Amino acid sequence: MSEKDDAAARYAKISKELNASDLEAPAADERREFARRAARWSAKITTQKREVVHCRTRDVSERGASIVSPYDFNMRAQILVEITITYKGLRKQIRALGEVRHSSIASDGFTIGILFKDAPDATTAFLRKYANHRL
Repeated sequence: MSEKDDAAARYAKISKELNASDLEAPAADERREFARRAARWSAKITTQKREVVHCRTRDVSERGASIVSPYDFNMRAQILVEITITYKGLRKQIRALGEVRHSSIASDGFTIGILFKDAPDATTAFLRKYANHRL
């Protein structure tokens, strides 16, 4: 199985677990509810069309990430995000179904704001600790 097919299969599996209420936008007062912390980790985005884009994170929170990408994405696009964390000797792979909530042109491509719609509890817990400087 190619990397593209493998990523598409993972995307399909995770996206089946979402329900329609999960796709609603958060309230305006929910913006920046979670602490963010700079993180320069390698990331890979897989689109619903099975396109794979290699990029890197700018910062992360327990519920999302700001990612620098060579390509732009449509607002509200559903994507599979895979991030390779390297921190103090730790190397960890995390995966989450995300939604593009922001996109802007940057000097090094595009800055994409992603809201994690579905991520394992262990991923959310790790990112919460990291973003709040508890690691």
